[in-house]
Amino acid sequence: MGGAMTTCPHCGHSLPKRGAGVRLTPLKARIYEAVRRAGPAGIDADELFGLIYGGTPASRWTLKAHIWQINDVLQDPGRRILGQRGNGGRYRLARHLHRPGGQTHG
Repeated sequence: MGGAMTTCPHCGHSLPKRGAGVRLTPLKARIYEAVRRAGPAGIDADELFGLIYGGTPASRWTLKAHIWQINDVLQDPGRRILGQRGNGGRYRLARHLHRPGGQTHG
C-alpha cells in the first residue's frame, strides 16, 4: 500500500512519527508540522490551538507543554518552536541562537 504504518500491527497502539529528525508522538508531530508549514511568519496561537484540539477540551498550557517537550527532543539544538507574545501570540519555527551570558535570540 506504500503508506507509512501509524499503528502497531500487533496491539493497535499509535506509533511515534518522525518529525524534525526525531520520533514524535502523533499529536506532537501534528503540532510541529503545523508550525513548520506556517513558514517564517508563524501561526497564530489561537489557530494552532483550534487546529490541534478542535472542540476537544484542553488548556493552552497543555499546548505550551507539548511545544516545550518538542523543543527538548529536537536533534538540531539551534532549531526551536518559539512563541511570540502580543495580539494572541504566534508560534514559529526558528533558529534559536545562544549568546554569551545566557541571552538568547530567535
